[in-house]
Order: sequence, then structure tokens, then C-alpha cells
Amino acid sequence: MKIKITGISNRGNYESEELLLDVIDDCGLDQYIIRTANGSSNSLDHKWDNVFHFIEPVQLKKGDKIRILSKSNIVGLYHEKQITNENAEYIFYFNSDSSIWDKHTGAVIFELQSYNPFFDIKNL
Repeated sequence: MKIKITGISNRGNYESEELLLDVIDDCGLDQYIIRTANGSSNSLDHKWDNVFHFIEPVQLKKGDKIRILSKSNIVGLYHEKQITNENAEYIFYFNSDSSIWDKHTGAVIFELQSYNPFFDIKNL
């Protein structure tokens, strides 16, 4: 896995809550999906709620940062902001109508070994 989840900030605040990820090795972003899962504090019950597939063919570098905000994006699919000469921060949006991250919601990242665009990833 070349991307790792580092945290969820501002849980329950629709305007500012976000999932935070770090890129730990160079990779293509379109090979990953994020799922949210609800459960207790000790175990997830595998009730999958939301899916986020990075459809943009962005090439990431080790040290890049990714933020995924719950709120809708008025501007476009994502923003890119340089944070150093070599690294960037990418900001994406779940485009949800309400808060996603309550105290019992966690996130799971999946790396796709192969991808068929006709496959319905909502059925995972």
C-alpha cells in the first residue's frame, strides 16, 4: 500500500471535516478507493456506506498529502497546492450533503490490482 490514512479531523463539522492521507511511495492515485464503515469503537461491523474512487489519473510522489472533505465542491473535482518544491497537497471532495464522520465511522483504503470501469464498486 503506497497511501496510508493518517486521520480524520473535525468529525461532525460538515464544513471542515476531512479524511487525511499521506503518500508513502510514488504511485498512481486512480488505483485506490476509499470506503467508510460504521461500527463500535473496537470493531467495524462492515456496514459500508460511502465509496470514493479516485478517477483522476494523478501521479503522486512520496511525501504528497491528500485531504478529502465531506462537503460539496463548487469549484471542480480537486485542487492541487504545492507544499514544497517536490511535493503537493491534493484536496478532493466526497460531495456529501451532510457530515460523514461521526464517532463510529471509520475509513478503509483499498488498492486496486486491476480495474474494470464497468464493475460497480458500490457492491463491494
